[in-house]
Formats: sequence, structure tokens, C-alpha cells
Amino acid sequence: MPRVLPSQVVQVIEKYFPQTKLKANIGFNLDRGDRNECVSIARLVDQIPIELLNPPLMEDYVKLISNIAILNFTLESWKTLSRSHIDDLTGKSEGNPISVIHDTLQKCPDEAISPKTAGLEFIEDINFRDSLRSDLTSVTNALSNGEWKATTVLAGSIAEALLLWAINKEKQAKQNEIAQAMQKHGIKENDFNRWSLEYCNKVAMELQITKPTTYAQIDIAREFRDLIHPGREIRKKAKCSIATAYSAIAAFQLIIEDLSEKYRIL
Repeated sequence: MPRVLPSQVVQVIEKYFPQTKLKANIGFNLDRGDRNECVSIARLVDQIPIELLNPPLMEDYVKLISNIAILNFTLESWKTLSRSHIDDLTGKSEGNPISVIHDTLQKCPDEAISPKTAGLEFIEDINFRDSLRSDLTSVTNALSNGEWKATTVLAGSIAEALLLWAINKEKQAKQNEIAQAMQKHGIKENDFNRWSLEYCNKVAMELQITKPTTYAQIDIAREFRDLIHPGREIRKKAKCSIATAYSAIAAFQLIIEDLSEKYRIL
């Protein structure tokens, strides 16, 4: 099933009911003639992941949930009751449920951290940790939608970010070891943040940040990390697949396991 985003539902609502684009849209009525459009909207709203139904204010969340319930009740009522206008059934002064749902969904994010996403508690920087967790959620969503290239490339970028974080964490205590690893592998770039996944992988292994099995898995996945560049994809005649997607995911999962063990919070 495709992933439905709040902004996509907003677009559908505005297509069916252009009045919702206006700031003062509370005055228009809906009747049984709009039932098919309202059913479509209700079904789309039902497919939005729960973590995305998250407007900034609790009062907006309560308003959203209550108006979704009102809309579903109204759709059932239209089957049996003689009253046709949705305003007659709700008595709500802020507008009909479609208007309220539209306005509230505009305040909801299209990306959020899934409750099922790994915590990454070993990363002290909360903003960086939440950014990675958001990326992990995006990987999960892309994988579930069969988006193999998006999954492969994003999973590779997460692996790269995790290794860079660990190398930067060690740079003060292990300056000599890092210099030796750079010389051993012919790395001339001194700015770690400009390193490729290949360089990060080699140095992390030399510093014993990651284990040999993790190194080997990253080495398998790293070639596909660079397919974000169309030219490279054409030159190498490489194509992402379900195999490359799972390979890249396995790489960052092994990195997470290694880092969790090395930097675990006691």
C-alpha cells in the first residue's frame, strides 16, 4: 500500500473542494452529492501513518481526531437520515469537518520518526540523533514501497554518517592512529567530513570502531551508495535492486550494533 502523506491529502481536498484554499472557508456546505469525494478523503486520511498526524498544538490534534470521527459519522448518517447538509449534523462553528481536516493537516509534517525506529541512544547530540532516526524511518518507508534505489542510497548515507560520527569522536584521543590509517590507505584529504564511505570504512576498521564482518558488509554496499550520481550509474551500468537495498540496510545495522556495544551508556 502506498504511503499517504498529510500534504497529499491536503492536495486532494483542495482538488475536490477549491473553497478550502480560501482563508475564510467555513461557510460552504456539503451534502449527499459530495459523498463520493468525502469517502475518498476519509479513506486517505485513514492511511496516513499515525506518527504524521502530529500538529504542533494538542488542541489541533484533538480537533483533527474529533472531525475525522464526525466525518465518518456523517458518511454513515447520509445513508439513513433525511437531513443532507453536513452542517446540520455537526453544529460546529469552526467549519465543516472537511475544512477542519484540511486546515489541520496543513500543520502536520510529511516526515516523522517512527516509534519503531532504533533509538541510537549512544549519540549524545540530540539533534543529530533525531536526524538519523528520521532518515532511518525514511529508509523503512522506502523499502516498504519497493523504492530500491532510494533505500540503497539513503541507507548508505546513514552508514557513512554513523562512521563519520564515530571517527570524529575518536579524533582527539587517536590522532596518531588516524594518521597512520590515512597513510596506509593513501587518504590525502584531511577533512573527515569530505571522506567517502570507502575511506570511512577503512579508517573505522583500523581504529577498531567496527568489526571485520561489518567492514566486509560495508565494502559490499559502498559501491551502490554513490549511485546517487546519475553519471556514475550510467558509467558502471549498475542498477539498484531489492538485493542492494537489503545489503545497504545490513551495513548500517551492523554499524549500529558495533557502535552500541562500543559506546553503550552504562
